[in-house]
Amino acid sequence: MLSFRPAAALSACALVLSACGPNEPEPDVPAAASTGTAAAPAAATGAMNPSDPFGTAPGTLGGPAPGTAAAPMAGPVAAAPPVAGQMPSAPPSPSAAPARRDSASRRPGTQRPPPPVVTDLIKQMPVSDYRLSMEGLAKMRQAALNLADLQRTNPELASSLRMQQFNPDEVYERLNSIPAAREAVQRAGMAPRDYANAMTALVQAMVVHQISKAGQTAPIQANEANVRFIAEHEAEVMQMLRPPPGQARPPQAAPPAPAAPPSR
Repeated sequence: MLSFRPAAALSACALVLSACGPNEPEPDVPAAASTGTAAAPAAATGAMNPSDPFGTAPGTLGGPAPGTAAAPMAGPVAAAPPVAGQMPSAPPSPSAAPARRDSASRRPGTQRPPPPVVTDLIKQMPVSDYRLSMEGLAKMRQAALNLADLQRTNPELASSLRMQQFNPDEVYERLNSIPAAREAVQRAGMAPRDYANAMTALVQAMVVHQISKAGQTAPIQANEANVRFIAEHEAEVMQMLRPPPGQARPPQAAPPAPAAPPSR
């Protein structure tokens, strides 16, 4: 089940960027994933939340769900941490040695394709006519912050904002149907429909841009002007996708060290 959360637009974008990963040599894969496809990064299979792109709200709408690990906001090439709502992969048995791919079959500088869950999610989004702009993204960012604040102060809205899949029409309908959520978006100078369209356009354009940078053909379509916009303003856009100072998810506490054996 996919939670309705506003991030990678921002949590969605972080998810996309983590899924695409850097253009670097393909790593060795564990035996469990050595069937010809690399294991999907954890962030690539997590829930996207259009109502909390920064992942700062507690509970369900962007922050870590109770009892789950918090996933810090990822940069374009950051490692993929566990994602709220996703069961982590089981660690390999201590006796199982990792399988190594034949070095001749790996191509230096190649990049794994984004996991199917990512492309399937994005394919569900209609190609948007929305034109990205720094002004529009600034409004979307503020709307997302307003929504995160709303969820922190009104955790009872979590169940109302939970959705089965990411769909811009459903994002609009859900935001527009909840007065407090609608007002939070409008307070940023943006209509709920524009928020849903901006997020769709941003995620689509970033997916296409990142995959194209890796020398691959994107499996989805996007407004070409939006893809060019991302290419020209990538640094500024990435800065917008980061949580505000003081609102990033705290790092996971290290597990307690095992007790020392009693001295004789």
